[in-house]
Amino acid sequence: MYKCINNFLENSENLKITNVLTSNSFPWFLNKKEKIFKHIFLNKKIKNSNFIDILEPFANKFNNEMEYADCKLIPQSNKNSVILKKENTFEEDNFFRFFYYVNTSSGHQLISIKEKISLVKNKMVLFDNQLKNQFFAPTDVNQILIEILFKK
Repeated sequence: MYKCINNFLENSENLKITNVLTSNSFPWFLNKKEKIFKHIFLNKKIKNSNFIDILEPFANKFNNEMEYADCKLIPQSNKNSVILKKENTFEEDNFFRFFYYVNTSSGHQLISIKEKISLVKNKMVLFDNQLKNQFFAPTDVNQILIEILFKK
């Protein structure tokens, strides 16, 4: 089971996040294995980035502790193929996974092989960490998204 909420943040909050993540000064790091660009904000509750403040709107909406947080840039591709497969990264089942789509693209996310979710700006998707999910590359623009693992 999963939950989607459109227009999750105020437009001004989404714009602030978009401006930070698309600025020339924001550091993206190539993840060769996944063939995406990534920036880790928080890992095992330890701050890993000076840009962690952009997560504040999400922390304010949930009273749960963040275990892990990153952002991903999925490059545009000439075909809508699987680019990122996500298994549960934490063995315990006491986490839920949160995705926030910073922009809109032609890509999509598949949860548990049956639920196809379009990647639309300012949409939030939340589901149990035990569910598998995949991202399909966009064919029109690069997709930027934020992923957070919250403790239940």
